[in-house]
Amino acid sequence: MNKLLAQQIAQDIQFISLQRMQQPVVFLQPFSQAYIPLPLNEENFVSITPLQSNKHQIFVDGGNAEILRTPDCSLQFLRFAAVGFSGTKRFFTQKKEGYVLVSSLHSDGVMHLTLTGYGDLATLPPFTISHDDPLLLHGNQRTKLQVFAELFRSLYEIQFSQEVLQNLSNADKDILLVLDRALLPNNVYEEKTFAALYSLAQQKKSVICGVNKTTALLTNTGESIVQCLSRFEKKGCWIYYPLFSSYDPKHRAVLSFVKFHPLSSHIFRFEIHSSQEENIYTAASLLASLSNDGAFLGYPYGLVAVDQLARVSNKEKESLQLLFLNHNKGMTFSTTALDAHEILDRQQYI
Repeated sequence: MNKLLAQQIAQDIQFISLQRMQQPVVFLQPFSQAYIPLPLNEENFVSITPLQSNKHQIFVDGGNAEILRTPDCSLQFLRFAAVGFSGTKRFFTQKKEGYVLVSSLHSDGVMHLTLTGYGDLATLPPFTISHDDPLLLHGNQRTKLQVFAELFRSLYEIQFSQEVLQNLSNADKDILLVLDRALLPNNVYEEKTFAALYSLAQQKKSVICGVNKTTALLTNTGESIVQCLSRFEKKGCWIYYPLFSSYDPKHRAVLSFVKFHPLSSHIFRFEIHSSQEENIYTAASLLASLSNDGAFLGYPYGLVAVDQLARVSNKEKESLQLLFLNHNKGMTFSTTALDAHEILDRQQYI
């Protein structure tokens, strides 16, 4: 790309931004017709003050890596982690990891995808989904296996959160449980799993919320919601809420955006279980008290810590792949049916 072309593209981007700003009313694009959006305005910014407290905050995250991929199966390594803080002191760590094998199987005249667990996940009940399930229809055979594996990872992250909460003693109540994800369910499976988590949280008198590191949500003008909120140039720590006057009942969470540190430029999507909506400002203030670490200023340190525990690095993935192949010398797998693109990617053309 030459300089003239780069400058022309930059000018076009600026022109598009100016066009978007001509809209008289700006609001977050609704997820569906069940959501009634509210226009963005300065009155919905509420200042928050970091709240120092010994209240227990538990952070949950999950990671995965594909160890083997063939046209008819996908072997995934999954790790789920939870880290607890009382004030700024870590008091709790839990980790669970294992493997799942997703494979295609024809039975009773129908093609299915089945999932089998190993290691810490060996006790998983059978999980089967139709090959023609609408959740998988957007992909080919290869991506359907991966989509199913990702669906399971998402579901089990919620279930693992429930296990963590369940295993705490009865004395451990009034906990703030923070998931590194949105609370909007993507499918009926997540709806049911979230419902079980919320039910337990009510019994434990605990608060469930979710923080997203990144968001691609747009306004009705086509612009990033985060960019729109940034243009208000609101100082200090704040939470922007509400964005909708009504929600889809299936969502069962309230959406907001939050800036956890005054010197940070990061704005995060922040959700809380709808029955606990009155706690939204307190929850945000508690998280702000853990968001002053220089490694990621403005991001709750508990989420940084649990990400480090749950993340599966590329180096670890390669090591697991080598171990699997070394332990199965003499066996062949149909990986060559999928590696043509990878071979071409490695080629150096003159």
